[in-house]
Amino acid sequence: MALDKKLVETARKQHGYEKVILSLEQKGFCVALLRDGTTSEREVKDVEELLELIKTSSVSWVDYIVENLARDAPKVTTALGFSTQLVDTLLKGASESGYEDLDTEMGLMVPVISSKQFEVSINYLLVLLRKNMIVTIHTTEAARFFRLRRYGKIIMKKIRRKAAKRDKITMILTRILDENNSRNFDALRGIEKFSDSISQARFKHLKSQGKTSTKKEQCSPIDFKSILER
Repeated sequence: MALDKKLVETARKQHGYEKVILSLEQKGFCVALLRDGTTSEREVKDVEELLELIKTSSVSWVDYIVENLARDAPKVTTALGFSTQLVDTLLKGASESGYEDLDTEMGLMVPVISSKQFEVSINYLLVLLRKNMIVTIHTTEAARFFRLRRYGKIIMKKIRRKAAKRDKITMILTRILDENNSRNFDALRGIEKFSDSISQARFKHLKSQGKTSTKKEQCSPIDFKSILER
């Protein structure tokens, strides 16, 4: 049964674009720049339904949502032609750098930060590159590419048709990592903003009681952005 895109869009607006609506969203997504310079995209449940589009493309990006990264990612990556050695090394943390290069394929494990008030959770995004394809795999907790999916065709149209494969892949990888980093900083800024609101509320409370607080007490407890930029 085809998805009602208007219903999906309404749900996203209500719950937030980073919220996965499992009953409405498709697990798999692929956007591709075809050899004739046109673009194409598909949303599917089974990753194998994307293979034909990938074969006919000059470069493609596949984004896939799994319930459990360690358990489900190997099935997806095998279907897409990646070696078990690459994926196992990354998932099991055998590569301390979170990076593995096997010449014909490579992969990254990238941290994904989300927060709610002072509660911070860290999940991981699996990024794989092979030939003319880049793949991102993550759980629902690490979902953050719905806006990127939405503008996937626009991103592909910016890639020069005659550009080298490595340049095409690099452009897409840069855009993906930039989006992930932006969402990570958004989460940290959210904590900082919540921290500021607590400090301000405390100051107003003390002031209403005729008490004073020191300069140190009035300051925001944590400046997360400055910490990360050191």
